[in-house]
Amino acid sequence: MGFEDLEVWQKAHKLVLDIYKVTEHFPNTERFRLTDQLCRSAASIPANIAEGKGRDSNKGSSISSTLPAPCNCVGREYFTGPRFVGRD
Repeated sequence: MGFEDLEVWQKAHKLVLDIYKVTEHFPNTERFRLTDQLCRSAASIPANIAEGKGRDSNKGSSISSTLPAPCNCVGREYFTGPRFVGRD
């Protein structure tokens, strides 16, 4: 079971997408303050979950902590169709 299968990760990932959507409507004056802080802190939640799950596996790979970023890009439709190949 990968980190993507964890209900807590799925909820955290949805939170990230929701935060990005909400902050799109914040004033430009908050772009490098509140908006940036909310987005970075929200994105760290699923990243930390993935990293912790990666430590549980026998592989010991640190790649699991970088995988939520592409997942966020897919969720925000930055990666679509043939431009993005999911991991096996």
